[in-house]
Amino acid sequence: MPELKTKETRASVDASFARIKDHSGRELEWFQIGFAPRKQDLTLYGLLGGSESLLARLGKHGRGKGCLYLKRLADVDTAVLRRLMERAARPAPP
Repeated sequence: MPELKTKETRASVDASFARIKDHSGRELEWFQIGFAPRKQDLTLYGLLGGSESLLARLGKHGRGKGCLYLKRLADVDTAVLRRLMERAARPAPP
């Protein structure tokens, strides 16, 4: 039987979510970074805000309204992708 890729850690699940306000002012819990492997692309959510200089150095990618599309990880600079993810995961200032 294949080994499970998901491993239990001591990381807080609550720390993976951010509190945001929607357009009507309601406060919601929302993921900081999202990942969806699709048939066409790898889709990453939450990486676009204020990151133009990093995105310019990322490599071959597409952008949606709030998401980043990658065909293959081999097409991008993974060090830049890591910086985008670290930046997105940083807690917002109070």
